[in-house]
Amino acid sequence: MVVSSYQYWLLLSKVFILFAVQRYNLFLEMQKILQKILLLILSFICWQPNGYGQNEDKLQKADTDFKEKNYELAFKGYESILHGAKQYSESMLLKMAFIKEKQDDIPSALYYLALHYTKKPDENVLQKITNLAEVHKLKGHKPTDIEYLFYLFHYYQLWIVAGFILVMVAGGILLFKQSQKGNEILFPYILFALLGGTFFYVYNFGQPALRAIVKTNNAMAMQAPSAGAEQVEVIGKGTCVQVLDKKDIWYLVRWDDKKAYIRETNIWLVK
Repeated sequence: MVVSSYQYWLLLSKVFILFAVQRYNLFLEMQKILQKILLLILSFICWQPNGYGQNEDKLQKADTDFKEKNYELAFKGYESILHGAKQYSESMLLKMAFIKEKQDDIPSALYYLALHYTKKPDENVLQKITNLAEVHKLKGHKPTDIEYLFYLFHYYQLWIVAGFILVMVAGGILLFKQSQKGNEILFPYILFALLGGTFFYVYNFGQPALRAIVKTNNAMAMQAPSAGAEQVEVIGKGTCVQVLDKKDIWYLVRWDDKKAYIRETNIWLVK
């Protein structure tokens, strides 16, 4: 059978069109998959339950007391939510800090500001912490740049995780397509795996140093975790220390390049 040049080009065109349609359909399927993943991630991010439950009435009552300048009643309401139900809002912490500063209880004000900053690294809050600490000559309150990055990461972690998942899915599809074409993907695959492993480690184990604020006057820092141990120094109220370890009721802390143990009842953990 003799095939004319016309028939040859017609057959070739049909094959090319069929190939193009298949590739386009594959692209549409991948696009649909990515859209579904994106919608799922966005739905997860946007679903933010209130979380206050039965404490909603307490919060509204405390806010009303604050607006009416009944600061003691307002603080009691906020405190019951924070320490009782282990819940808080950013504005609630700022109001608690305001009340304590107004009462001239600067260590407590710094504690609530620091708690706010660890959850939302706001530049204005950091400036307030720095100013209060400098005016009242309290040490250790300024976070390091590394701590700031960790706080920032955890504050935006849902968006970061969503973006990372999209990158990983798109990268996985791209690597699969390259492998189907017979292209060498060993080096890109290694980079891909390292990126995923690094992100997994930072997300699960990357935590800033735990901080604490001394809440009692003349807290004794001991050489060992015992009341009978040698006293290293007396730490003033309001000093911010870095927590290194815990043994029973004692925390190993660091401040001014010194290490010692301090009883847990003498500090507020900023977490």
